[in-house]
Amino acid sequence: MMMSDIEVLSEFAQVLKRYEQTLEAVERSTKPAASQILEVLIARDAVRAALNDEIRENASSIARLAELDEKLQAQAKAIGTCPKLKQWQESLTPPETDWWWYIEAPPVKSPWDRWDWMLDALTAGALLLTGSFMVSTLQAFSSSGLSWQETFGTIIQGAGLAVLSRGALTQDGSQKVKQILKSMGLPSHLHSEATFVVSLALLAGAYSLNTSLPKFGERSFEEGLELYDRGLLTEAQERYLQALQFKSDDAQYNVALGEIYESLADVDLAMEQYHKAVEKGEPKGFNHAGRVYIQKGDPIRAEAFLRMGLQRGCGTVSRLYRELGRERQGETRCLMATPL
Repeated sequence: MMMSDIEVLSEFAQVLKRYEQTLEAVERSTKPAASQILEVLIARDAVRAALNDEIRENASSIARLAELDEKLQAQAKAIGTCPKLKQWQESLTPPETDWWWYIEAPPVKSPWDRWDWMLDALTAGALLLTGSFMVSTLQAFSSSGLSWQETFGTIIQGAGLAVLSRGALTQDGSQKVKQILKSMGLPSHLHSEATFVVSLALLAGAYSLNTSLPKFGERSFEEGLELYDRGLLTEAQERYLQALQFKSDDAQYNVALGEIYESLADVDLAMEQYHKAVEKGEPKGFNHAGRVYIQKGDPIRAEAFLRMGLQRGCGTVSRLYRELGRERQGETRCLMATPL
């Protein structure tokens, strides 16, 4: 072996010895001082600086270094809880490859940790329900328009849902969510609890928004009635369509929309809405459909619809007249109904 190689090994042995001494000082102390922690980290920096190809080819030196590094990692609690560690990281900005500067204290074991699997499962379930409510809500809003407040609230919920869903369902996402919670100063043993609480908050928000859709429908319907009274039929039609998007099971919206189409002389579309109202059991739907059938010269169907409306207790049907007459060899019943 050349003399230069011997000198290199000797110099590395001295650096390694210094690393060992500072590490032993930390091991002997029940509560190492910040200065002791800093000394051992700087000593490890010196070891890294002294490493070269010759040292890496020396098995005994590398084996000794690995042994000391293992002991250093065993001091993770003392190093990770050092109050000045964060300050040193910010001041010295060591590269991430210098792992000793980024040693973390082992997570605190909590009696509740054994239930983390259940909390994670509940979080995933809550997110699935939230997603279902959000899809339903967005479908209603997409066809009816949003105010900026509603848009902002929906975007915030959607973003929160996306982040948490990825965190709950993917390993990479889980790590990123944990990093976010850690940056907020939340202990690692509370991460599952925190994500569960946030998922419940998202679920509550999505459910609240979804159940408030009928109120949006009522508001649009009232606006439509005002526009209709002012003779603004096209604008009223838009409001009624919005109302149906928010509350599709309300038959009075179908009736009102049918009246708009009648006013616009589109009888086919009007009948389509009246039939939908009939399917929902709305007496006005029967009355209006019967009236349109009279206008179309179909008294048989008209009578059928008007009678069904009366059987359902249609107190809103103004008058029902029956006129018997004969045409050729058959008897035809003609009905007249006044519009509501």
